[in-house]
Amino acid sequence: MSDFTTVRAYPRIHMSLIDLGRATARAYGGIGFSINGLPIEVSVSTTNSPTFEALVPLDKVAQDECEAIIASARTAWGLPTVGVKLSGMPPQHIGLGTKTALKLAILTAVSRHMSVKCTPVELQRLCKRGGASGIGVHAFFRGGVIVDGGHPQPNGPLAPSSLRTAQSIPPLVSRLSFPGAWVVQILLLPGTILNGEREAEFFHANTPIGKAEVLATLATVYHQLVPAFALVDFAALRDGIASIQATGFKLREIEAQSPNVREFLSVASRIPSAAIGMSSLGPLVYVVTVRTDSELRKELEVLCQHHGGESLGTFSGRNSGFARATS
Repeated sequence: MSDFTTVRAYPRIHMSLIDLGRATARAYGGIGFSINGLPIEVSVSTTNSPTFEALVPLDKVAQDECEAIIASARTAWGLPTVGVKLSGMPPQHIGLGTKTALKLAILTAVSRHMSVKCTPVELQRLCKRGGASGIGVHAFFRGGVIVDGGHPQPNGPLAPSSLRTAQSIPPLVSRLSFPGAWVVQILLLPGTILNGEREAEFFHANTPIGKAEVLATLATVYHQLVPAFALVDFAALRDGIASIQATGFKLREIEAQSPNVREFLSVASRIPSAAIGMSSLGPLVYVVTVRTDSELRKELEVLCQHHGGESLGTFSGRNSGFARATS
């Protein structure tokens, strides 16, 4: 057995949820893609006493949840004590899907290090993610551009993943490669953080939405955004992102954001050579541009700084899942 096993997981951009209005047979569903940067790095070793060491900022809730799933994995798999070290982590609660990626990276690193054969479904059940969106789970294993089919409509209220325990992973409806001709600029502006109780309150106040808005989002996802990625049609991508942000649940997510985020999106979206959107509940903004247009990205970074923000980098799309290294 190696001294340690390291797993690198990569963030995802969540472009939009689809059905939060009970307009179809399935709730939630969504579209998003992986980026090849800002990785989460988890290392697992065998030790005499269990440890979880976070060398990067990690809030107490996330740390407690990580320790809990390590204990659950040891119990489920009958394992001895292990040490887990987190040495890379982008900011939490900004729209990168870090909690799903982190939990799956821990479970994957533990199972690989201890030679436990475990399917993606088993890992997903142990990490208890994917209760609403399946983008993060599928992106962890597959990368690329993901469209998931959500869950059967629940009897109770529509709620975020943090309040839902998924019995199954939302089905993978479409998986495409992110075009090599495009890159993604990641911009973080001062904004509203909606997680935990605040996220639950937001869902309660803003669902269900109108059925016509759901169907408009559904049409844009399947008959504009998916073909845009498949055909490397930048104009269709730009217009499709603009359409989903102007209606449905995504519009409400943007309306709940800070003036800095809303004003930046309003100004930057007028640039014809940039496809601009907000990931998840924000405040993270992503900008897809043609790889060769470095001057545009400099212009957007200056505009972002003018609105109080910063660039976290420009990355290609990631067309594979997690990466493993052993030593």
